[in-house]
Amino acid sequence: MVCISIHLVIILFYLLDIIYKKEFQSRVNIFYFLNWLYLATCVISLFRALFNQLPEDNLAITVVKCITFTVPINAFIVVVLYNDDKVVRITGLTFLSLSLLLLINLFGFFVLKLSNEFHSIEGRLNFPFLDGFYSGAGVLTILNLMLIYYMIRTKDDPFRLICLLTYFIINLVLLYLINSRLNILIFLFVASLLSMGLIEKTKGLFASSMFTVPILLSSGLLLYEILTLPIFVTLLKRVDIQDVMTFNGRSFIWSNVMTWLTDDQRGIFWGNGYKGHYFLDLISDVAKLWNADVKDYHHMHLHSSTFEILVCQGIFGYAIFMLLFCRCPKQVSIST
Repeated sequence: MVCISIHLVIILFYLLDIIYKKEFQSRVNIFYFLNWLYLATCVISLFRALFNQLPEDNLAITVVKCITFTVPINAFIVVVLYNDDKVVRITGLTFLSLSLLLLINLFGFFVLKLSNEFHSIEGRLNFPFLDGFYSGAGVLTILNLMLIYYMIRTKDDPFRLICLLTYFIINLVLLYLINSRLNILIFLFVASLLSMGLIEKTKGLFASSMFTVPILLSSGLLLYEILTLPIFVTLLKRVDIQDVMTFNGRSFIWSNVMTWLTDDQRGIFWGNGYKGHYFLDLISDVAKLWNADVKDYHHMHLHSSTFEILVCQGIFGYAIFMLLFCRCPKQVSIST
């Protein structure tokens, strides 16, 4: 709630501004309402888990999770509305915000010696104010992709280029210290496309990502051959044939979900609620494989956004999600 408070302040400021000016004009389009429909599937999913008595849940936790799902996106929309004629400024604000988030986490980890014990492995960089390794790697990846974009456009300014390049290298070191192999490989792939100017031409990149899991399930051996090349062995260190070919056991989870998707199909349309895989018993065998405490395996997730949404929110929620991300929305005014 402390973290979410700034978003609430932004929304409150906007509402007070509207009241003070005594004028209201709707400036959203149909995708705003689709976004709310998707958020509604998230909220319903949380309350279904509460009703089904998910061990980690109670009413207070469920309400807080609902707020953290629904408030930030609407606060960001407010910021966009105040800067809708300054697209470059929005990009700059995003870059500065992520940089500040990174700085706060670095200060917490290296100076205050704080750590996120919920998702922690000894010897790996663990940001204390993010929910896991992958969120930290995601922040670094997005920042470095933005840095590539900026560096390409600042070739004529050597001083600024050196500053951006230094920031880029520092982030690479931090990404290495987090040591998330899949994040590193994905970053290298997307960064290559961006550097060569192919991102704009790769129209189906996000749509093809829907099939990431089936591709990974059939390419473990190929990835092992790549990751055992000298450069990657030095970089990633943890290369092991069983680890790589099963993606540290993730493939067993994905295979269970594929079986549910093709054979079981309980709740396939409307979903099974938050952490529905726990109620469908899709992860208990993998929990034993990872030597997880049987009493605590409800904390485990599916390590796949696609499967997580399909299992928890069903085809209905997943279709809205894909529509929001795949469609390039045109400005559709909705008058009031």
